[in-house]
Amino acid sequence: MKNRKYRWQPELAVSIIYWSLTMIVLFYSLTLSLENTRPYWKSNLVMVFFFVCVIIGCLRRFVLFKDYLLIFYARFWKKQKLYYANITRIAILPNGIEFLYLGEEYSFLMRKKTKKAFLNELKTYLPAEKFVTKDTNLFE
Repeated sequence: MKNRKYRWQPELAVSIIYWSLTMIVLFYSLTLSLENTRPYWKSNLVMVFFFVCVIIGCLRRFVLFKDYLLIFYARFWKKQKLYYANITRIAILPNGIEFLYLGEEYSFLMRKKTKKAFLNELKTYLPAEKFVTKDTNLFE
């Protein structure tokens, strides 16, 4: 059985900052290319840097295995295993999920379809008592 990859993003502020800086690199490259009438090596180099930033930003993913959940971060050398036996609680947020693992909270943003598919597969590995729905109301 092939393991499916589920994409995620860090907290909202970090995601906004990262993708905004990535778009700045794109617009800078396009500005450089518009200043010349023929291909310009500097704008192409900046465009390559933009694509590298996009690829790095899309490296974040989950992979579910029989005994653990493997988390890949944007830093391609950093991976983390969360063993199902040590997960205390999984909070289902409106825009993502939160794990309580060995007393530490890990929160991840996900799209609705990705989150739904991820939770459906995760429910095959964990008991239903560990799943909690959590509202994030700022005015309470």
